[in-house]
Amino acid sequence: MGFLNDLRKLSTTGEYLFHGSRYKNEVLIPKIPKNTSVTALKEKGIYATDVPEIAIFNAILDSKKLPRINGVRKMVYSWYKAEDGWKFGVTRNVKEYSAFSKGYVYVLEKQHFEKLPLEGEFISRKELTPIYSYAVDPDEFVDETKILSLPLSYLTKSSSLSIAELQAMGYCVG
Repeated sequence: MGFLNDLRKLSTTGEYLFHGSRYKNEVLIPKIPKNTSVTALKEKGIYATDVPEIAIFNAILDSKKLPRINGVRKMVYSWYKAEDGWKFGVTRNVKEYSAFSKGYVYVLEKQHFEKLPLEGEFISRKELTPIYSYAVDPDEFVDETKILSLPLSYLTKSSSLSIAELQAMGYCVG
């Protein structure tokens, strides 16, 4: 994943942000994000981060590979910075069904964005043309980062998931 070094160099300048998507686009159009419970991320916009690894992670997640349970595909994912770098976690069903696909990371000029309250998150409310895009192979990222399975205790503390949703995500509860 040689392009990650390129993205890291760009991030150190403070002039660029990164947007991850499963779709190839010439122009990015503001949208309301799907699959988020974070209030700050329910506004129509183009969301970006100053952390390349987070953009890559967002680019490769593919909920369409998960089976529908009661008409819904459900997954939870998270990340945090540890002493030895960024760590990523997903619910068991994401790993079980290999819910990762090829995606794209877009390099965008930071001047078009405003900072959100969440660490490393930014929003632009206008259409943007990326400076550059990188195709992301999920196998390289998943192998390199050793994506973790989120523990049940994390899910029950940090969200209001039902027993049925937890079971659909591969956890033994109830």
